[in-house]
Amino acid sequence: VYQSDTRGMLSSDVMSSIQPVRPDIVTPWESMAAFTTSSYAKGASMLRMLKNVMTPEVFQRSIQRYLQNFQFSNAETDDLWDVLTAQAAQEGVTNPDGSPMDIKEKFDPWVLQSGYPLVRAIRNYNTGSLTLSQSHFNPNNEDWPSSEFGYSWNVPVSVLNEDDEGTTAPLSAWIDRVPAIILDDVMPSNASEWYLVNPGTKFFYRVQYDSQNMENINRQLLDDHQAFSVETRAALIEDTF
Repeated sequence: VYQSDTRGMLSSDVMSSIQPVRPDIVTPWESMAAFTTSSYAKGASMLRMLKNVMTPEVFQRSIQRYLQNFQFSNAETDDLWDVLTAQAAQEGVTNPDGSPMDIKEKFDPWVLQSGYPLVRAIRNYNTGSLTLSQSHFNPNNEDWPSSEFGYSWNVPVSVLNEDDEGTTAPLSAWIDRVPAIILDDVMPSNASEWYLVNPGTKFFYRVQYDSQNMENINRQLLDDHQAFSVETRAALIEDTF
């Protein structure tokens, strides 16, 4: 999905003319224009993001439940959100702070408006904290149509650092449509060690790091690039340029 859908949409979803995954349809004639790249490629990226937020196993059971519930009837987007939310509650999948996970609340901004965020990651090398801020990624400085969400998103965050094992990390926080959050206890023990936000590019956004961390990442790439997954390496190149 990353190579075929996510990567392409991260390049094209910076144009103000791109429709959201779920556009407003007023007349039957408008319905034909709704089946665009956004509906399919970005829609697939949203499903990939949901799968990693909920865990693959719970997400699969949610989709099975949804298909069984509506196999002989029509369904709307909110019907899917309701099933996913109910399955998450049933299986104990919560937000990192332990609160119930409301899928509609989290994902409506992703499917009802175009575009996506740029997440800036700034590490405080004295205190060990990490500040994460979001802004609408608009590299061409285009004028965008108004949005009820103001081009802010509920951004899922995962953090991997050099002290961790593996190449991916679980959901650790949300940037819940606020400008910035501060995370403690997610940084490596040494200032010369790297950290990654959204390792594996499971979530739909770009990341910009502080300069010291980019030096740490470059050192790791030179020493052993396979410490990072293929998707992470691709994202590091694309997010830099």
